[in-house]
Amino acid sequence: MTRSCCLFAASTAIALATAGVAHAQVVLADTQADFSTTNGQGYRGFQYGVYTAPDVTSGTFSTQNFVPAGTAPNDYWYGGDSFNTPALWAVGQHPAFSTLFPAVRRYTLAMNGEPNYSGLVRIQGSFFDLDPGGDTSGFVTVNGVNVFNAPVPNGGPPGPPVPFDLLVAVTPGSTIDFGVTANGSAPGDSTGITATITTAVPEPCSLILTAIGGLAAAFGRHGRWQLQRWLLA
Repeated sequence: MTRSCCLFAASTAIALATAGVAHAQVVLADTQADFSTTNGQGYRGFQYGVYTAPDVTSGTFSTQNFVPAGTAPNDYWYGGDSFNTPALWAVGQHPAFSTLFPAVRRYTLAMNGEPNYSGLVRIQGSFFDLDPGGDTSGFVTVNGVNVFNAPVPNGGPPGPPVPFDLLVAVTPGSTIDFGVTANGSAPGDSTGITATITTAVPEPCSLILTAIGGLAAAFGRHGRWQLQRWLLA
């Protein structure tokens, strides 16, 4: 194979491998855009509730006693504890005042017509303080395993963001929980959250290396040596 043919084949393989990378990601869920109290629990895959133990980052999730409250745009899910807590609304959540149960919003893949997706997802967003009087932590838990937990510094509203950027494997029925703990005391614990869940694709550089590797393997031992020499020339 001539050098020009080899380079053409390599460039074609790379182009095919990376074609559509910029368009391959799909947004599965958005904590703010998908929020609703009027469409019931499970709308767009989201449920609103608590973990049934104080200040935990994993455990039994429950939506018992949660009812819609307030009016748009200040509507929220209310869980029956004192001082209108626990509460979850479009841009934030507050743990239970008396029991200190964490306020948790859960996204479940393939629930109520959500995408039937298996593979890697990217969970990206941030927590931020909405009330300077409280001390909270924000966490992300996937399939019962905590994958992120960090203090949310005072300074709101809004306070400095506490970002997270996670890559995890999921299947239909997997659960992704976004929660806020009271850290021992619940007054003033309103905490903001914004997050998206998107399908994840390999980085373009890894696709390029894969394409070159496959092309070189097809050329055989001598061809691999030639391909490497010509591409690096």
